Amino acid sequence: MEMSWKSLLGGCWIHQNLELGKFAAENLLQMDPEDTASYIIMFNLYASLGKWEEAARFRRMMVEENLRKETGCSWITVKGETHRFIVGDKHHSQINQIHSKLNELSISLKGDEDSLLTEEDVLAGFPERKEQLLDHSERLAIAFGRISTPSNAPIVVFKNIRACKDCHEFAKHVSMVTRRVIIVRDSNRFHHFKSGECSCRDYW
Repeated sequence: MEMSWKSLLGGCWIHQNLELGKFAAENLLQMDPEDTASYIIMFNLYASLGKWEEAARFRRMMVEENLRKETGCSWITVKGETHRFIVGDKHHSQINQIHSKLNELSISLKGDEDSLLTEEDVLAGFPERKEQLLDHSERLAIAFGRISTPSNAPIVVFKNIRACKDCHEFAKHVSMVTRRVIIVRDSNRFHHFKSGECSCRDYW
């Protein structure tokens, strides 16, 4: 049931259906008052409609309730060794090559997306600058997969929290420009990226 409400809420954000989104969020927060994803999607829904006072209320609620769960983490297994990344990770032995590949693959952000929140932003303490998207754990893992696996092999990444919209778009973009299959298992579902599209059809 919770997964159904989450999918509905995500769809309300995509289609900017505020009234139905509020209804879905109320039901989700009754089931799990500490579910950060519900707060984040509602913040972004209000923000995308220019309702900044209402959006600020959700951000304030997250801060006041100290809604930070376990650190966002993504991992990928290459040649039998598991490589883990957290948001802002600087400790991997190949971090310079990873960032170089990220800069090569990155896509520009448009419009109001600089103002939106992601779950990894919240876990990292609400960074203000959207350049920090490059440091999201999922992107680091995908970039590492690009430089460390054969070009004909799928890149398989696991993530302990919900994939954010920007990283989801990033994975679609990478699958298109590199012609690589990317599989991401986040806390909600499997995402199978191929030729610029995702198996979830942008509902997750």
